[in-house]
Amino acid sequence: MQKKNRHQRVYKAYEPQKPESPLLFDSPHSGRDYPQDFNYVCGFESLRRAEDIYVDRLFDWLPRQGFSFLKALFPRSYIDLNRSAQKLDRKLFIARSSAKVKFVDEAMGTGLIRRYVTPITKEEIYSKKLRLKDVFNRLSGYYHPYHVKLSKMLDTVYQQHNGYVYLSCHSMPSDLGQGRENPYDIILGTNNNRRCDPALIGYLKKQFEKRGYRVGLNVPYFSGGYMVQKFGAPEDNKHAILLEINRKLYVNEGSLQLKSDFVKIQSDLQGIMRDFDTFARSFVVAKAVKLKAQPRANNSSSLRTPRRT
Repeated sequence: MQKKNRHQRVYKAYEPQKPESPLLFDSPHSGRDYPQDFNYVCGFESLRRAEDIYVDRLFDWLPRQGFSFLKALFPRSYIDLNRSAQKLDRKLFIARSSAKVKFVDEAMGTGLIRRYVTPITKEEIYSKKLRLKDVFNRLSGYYHPYHVKLSKMLDTVYQQHNGYVYLSCHSMPSDLGQGRENPYDIILGTNNNRRCDPALIGYLKKQFEKRGYRVGLNVPYFSGGYMVQKFGAPEDNKHAILLEINRKLYVNEGSLQLKSDFVKIQSDLQGIMRDFDTFARSFVVAKAVKLKAQPRANNSSSLRTPRRT
């Protein structure tokens, strides 16, 4: 069921009152509602190449199947949900010090607030440096409300199942730059098995491979970003997975138009996630029983400060 919220331009949440599945999906980078105060100078069509384009549409069947699903409506180029809120690219801001943030060197130019449209094209988004006030407005109006909502939805699933499996859904380019072609159709990331039990990720990998997809696991730069690290704590039955889909499978990367294969990819995803849901339900229940039988000190790693990859 879709709930109304006061953040109508921030996210759309589909959340069953009593989730039957321990799976929760989100699409944090597919938003395409560009805020009026986004004073970019690059071409709009160029800027759209920063989107995980139409990933939300690949998964638009989730609510009909009763799964929990959260999607961002604003673009990642405005503010990136998959980055720490405390780190800013020093080359992009007038200020040099602040008690609220740390200025860092972003070699790829794709931090919390991007300098470049993509790290491959390195096309500048802004013509001048930004004020900290601009960032704090984006944080309070977009970033924090999304993270708060995602945390609440995960808590709801956890309370229902004594565990959850969070899948953060993204897309990746077929061209990795410098003449390197992306060899994978799908990449799964778990921060090198630190954010998800290997049994879960192994099963999901096999489901994709059974349908003919070339699957990479914890590939450098795609091993699981900020959100996977923030919400994954397998020792507490909280599992997080990064799911990257090669864009060339379903979209023309030049024109940004959907391919006819979009329907097949979407159908495959439905079948894969249906099978994965069955496996995950049994796994999460068994893990919860095991944890209950082995009480330990309350030292939840879910409160850790994630490291960006």
